[in-house]
Amino acid sequence: MNEPKPIQPPATPPSLRDQNVKPRKKRYIRYAMLLFFCVLLIPAIFIPPWLATKGIEIKAISGISFHQGLVIKEVSVSISQTALTFHNITLGHYVDAESAISPSSWRLFAENTEIKLTPLVESFLNKQGIRLQHIHLTNTALNFTDWSAPYIFSAHAKKIAVSAFHSDDKQVQVKQVINNVDLVLATKPVFTITGFIKQGDLTLFLPNLLSSHYPLNFSKANFSIAWQPDATPLSVYIEQLNPQWKTVNNGFKQQLTNISLQMDIEQPTKSIELLADKAVLDQPVSLPAFIEKPDTEHQGLHLGQIIANLAQLPFQKLKLKEFSYGELIIDSTLVLETPSQQQGKSTKLAKLTLEGKALGPNPYDINFHIKHLNAQEARFTVVMSGPKGNALDCQALVRFHQPLPKTLTCKANFRNTRELTDRLKLYGLPSALLTEPIIITAHQIEGPEKNQLVDNKLISASYQLAIQLPSTISIDLNQYAPPAQPQTKPLRKSKQQKQNAISDLEIETDGQLNLTARYQNKQLQLTLTDTNEKLSLKNKETNTQLSFLINQLMCTEQSLRCHITADINGSTEQLYPSTTIQIDQVSFSSTIALQWSAKTSTNTALAENTLLLENIKINAANLLFSGHPALHTGQATDLNLAIDALKLQQHSSQPSGQYILNQPQDSLAHFSADFYAEKIISDNPQTSLSGKKSLKSKSQLPVQKYNGKLELDLNKFTLVKPLGTNLRIKSDYLTTLRIKQNNQHLPSFSSQGNIDLTPVNAILTGQLTNSNIARLLQFTIESDLKQQKTQIKLHRNAIHFSSKQSLKKYYLPHLPINYDVYKGSISLKANIMLDNGNLSGDFALFTERLSGYFEGFQFADVNLSVTSLFTPQGIKSRYPISIHVGLLHLGTLFENITAAFEFDTQHNRYQLNRAFAQVFGGNISAQHVSSRSLTDIENIPVVVHGIVLKQIMENIGHEGVELTGILDGSLPLAIQGGLPVIHNGQLRSRYPGGVLRYLEGSAIDQNVEAAGENSILVVSKILKNYNYDSLAVDIDYSKEGKLKASSRFKGHNPEFQKGRPVYLNLSIEDDIPALIKTMNAINSPKLEGLFLKQLGLDE
Repeated sequence: MNEPKPIQPPATPPSLRDQNVKPRKKRYIRYAMLLFFCVLLIPAIFIPPWLATKGIEIKAISGISFHQGLVIKEVSVSISQTALTFHNITLGHYVDAESAISPSSWRLFAENTEIKLTPLVESFLNKQGIRLQHIHLTNTALNFTDWSAPYIFSAHAKKIAVSAFHSDDKQVQVKQVINNVDLVLATKPVFTITGFIKQGDLTLFLPNLLSSHYPLNFSKANFSIAWQPDATPLSVYIEQLNPQWKTVNNGFKQQLTNISLQMDIEQPTKSIELLADKAVLDQPVSLPAFIEKPDTEHQGLHLGQIIANLAQLPFQKLKLKEFSYGELIIDSTLVLETPSQQQGKSTKLAKLTLEGKALGPNPYDINFHIKHLNAQEARFTVVMSGPKGNALDCQALVRFHQPLPKTLTCKANFRNTRELTDRLKLYGLPSALLTEPIIITAHQIEGPEKNQLVDNKLISASYQLAIQLPSTISIDLNQYAPPAQPQTKPLRKSKQQKQNAISDLEIETDGQLNLTARYQNKQLQLTLTDTNEKLSLKNKETNTQLSFLINQLMCTEQSLRCHITADINGSTEQLYPSTTIQIDQVSFSSTIALQWSAKTSTNTALAENTLLLENIKINAANLLFSGHPALHTGQATDLNLAIDALKLQQHSSQPSGQYILNQPQDSLAHFSADFYAEKIISDNPQTSLSGKKSLKSKSQLPVQKYNGKLELDLNKFTLVKPLGTNLRIKSDYLTTLRIKQNNQHLPSFSSQGNIDLTPVNAILTGQLTNSNIARLLQFTIESDLKQQKTQIKLHRNAIHFSSKQSLKKYYLPHLPINYDVYKGSISLKANIMLDNGNLSGDFALFTERLSGYFEGFQFADVNLSVTSLFTPQGIKSRYPISIHVGLLHLGTLFENITAAFEFDTQHNRYQLNRAFAQVFGGNISAQHVSSRSLTDIENIPVVVHGIVLKQIMENIGHEGVELTGILDGSLPLAIQGGLPVIHNGQLRSRYPGGVLRYLEGSAIDQNVEAAGENSILVVSKILKNYNYDSLAVDIDYSKEGKLKASSRFKGHNPEFQKGRPVYLNLSIEDDIPALIKTMNAINSPKLEGLFLKQLGLDE
């Protein structure tokens, strides 16, 4: 049977089929494009607003590509105002079959990441003094191991770096870096974060303080925190931490190892355990430069609360197995345990223990304990024992509700305290040798009225203090000892010991010092229980002793203000202030009142220390001075210094912190001493000294002997020493010197004025007066001690003379001089500069109508004006020197003497402008004389005019001879080797000549008349009435003293041979004494005696 065949639809033509397929493809493409844009646009439209509600803002996205996964070149995101910028982000799926967490994960990787903190965080850091730059992360990877529970997330950063600055920008940046940081977050079994850090370099610093930075590095650190239902445990471990800052011990290696911190964040104060195998630290070279100022309510440390708070420290346990701090603490174990409640057991009490060694390099054994006895009390114990048997043992019982211990006992058994001070690096401090231990005990005086607290603040407290001392303590002052002094005899010390005898002192006490301490109304008072306490200091080598009798000791105020009154007495056998001065048998006594206080910031009035010394007496029996070669002996005896009062103040409350030492008002200081000196008589003191050494006996030296008394009064004395600057001394003074030379009284002098002295400058102003309080000089002396320059000013001061106030009687009484001034005035002024031993300056001397005598020669109306300049090279007149003398009697009366001259010793220039004098009715004069030397002058043309011979004879006083006439001429005077020389001096008589005759009845006349006709005296009859027409005198005088004078008379005697002309020639070739002997032939002893007296040859 044939089955029917299905009817086939007619075939569609190919062309019509292609037309139907093309519209469908276009629709599919349009649907795909629409779906793609929806996928892109919908998240872009809806996700940012949703993220914004979560505090996340996408700032910018750039460089998106899908080459080898999703790649984004840069993304900027703000999360809660924290700006994050990621560079070169990739997202990919990674498979790691060996991973312990998951074989596959998704990783979000960024080559560089920058994090900018929020303004709120930056503002907070700025307030703390810190400014951070952006945080930079390198090669950051975020791993998502699974997208379903339990979630596991991890992160890694190759490097995290940030630069920190001080917010004031005064110091350079501080870079902080940690390397290879891994972070793992897991959600099961509990939410846990675990971190690993391979290495880090950090620098600690104090914000906004000019202090050093403190770098450190660490390695192999990890931490873990888990949020459990009943706890949040935190664990931190650091394998090694190395501080890198410089320490006081150069080359000291600091290190902390195996540091472990365990705590429960929910209960931190009860769960912290800090452990370390080793902690080796040292003090930094540069400590932070700050001072923490206490607040106005600061009441000091509450010792009871401090110890009680050991139980409140946020540590369950702190343990350092091997703890060192430089050489202070070495290889010690530090353990702190706080109370812990264990089930079924009583509470374990808190304790702090430090056991090990201290004070290297040869350390002491130290055992330090604080142990709570109960809920109210604790015992404090520290025991130190040294390698040489030195030991310190202190114990105290402390009540928690009281800031001070109930009892305290310290026993110090140190043979030499230097052992301890050197270990504390307090080098050079005074040290003591102790034959017995020092024991200090303090017992709180019981009773509710004695020890009270209000609002946990101490209101009152009382203690009884006892200090047990050895009866004798040997003290070595070390660097505080006075400088070494020369000794007149060898010390009893060995050569190996230091030669400073003053360094070793011996203190003697009664062995017990009892004090009562009271605190009441913010004031602490410390007083002696005994009426007085005696303390003595001795030095055997110099036989010096100083004793204190303390009458009162009281300290008050919360900042410690002490008041001490005591009597001081001291003596020493010898003192040597310098190598040339020795002082014997010195004694000192005074009453002192000392008030001392510590500086506080709340009460500057307390910051003033005062030491008042009253009735100061310093005496010395003898002072020997041997420092000048011209002195055979220099000695002062009975030296006494008495001061009513001196007050020393230290104003530490002022910024300068200055010291002031002054005399209270109306107090005086008086010094007196008798002195004796023998001065070697010699033109050269050095020669005298060498001669002195060669003589067997000092008594063979020719000496001048001086003795007298010196007195000095000081008033308004002030010494000011500001902190950091030089001291300054100011005072008024009055000194008097009375002196005798070879038992002959000399004038006494006084000086009064004021002194202004600093280490670099000295100013002395005053005046010099005599015993009649007549002012002789007024001066100002200013010295630059650093530059070694001294300026001396003598202010112009006129001294007036009269018959009652003459130089000899009034101004210089008792002075054995053969001159005096009894009329007129004299004044002097000068300005002298002494620069490193070189003198320069100017001076002026003026006289007005000065009258007096000198060595028997009278002068009157002397007016002198001298102004000169001088330098180290020489002296010269500033203006021409002028002199006028009204009268001068040098055996012959000179009148109206005037002269003007100039000189310059530097350039060897000497010039006489003019000189004039009236004598014997005529005058002599000279002018325009120049020379380069005063000892060699070629020519001084002296002009002689109008000399009346009759006045010469009247001046001689020869009554038997008459000589008349007038002479004129010149005397060419020269100076050779300092001696006068005359060559070819000529004097001529004026017309018509004169008369030379002896008077009738005179001694000469009688001798001539009595002579026979054959006598030589017959010739002398010519002179009975000789009239001369001319007289010529030729004079030569050599520097050897030989006078050659020839006189030629031309005239006649009318009564002799009918007046025939007679020429008389007289020649003299001898010295002046020989000439006088020749004149004696005519019986003129008066004339000879007058010449001899005038020439200084009178025998």
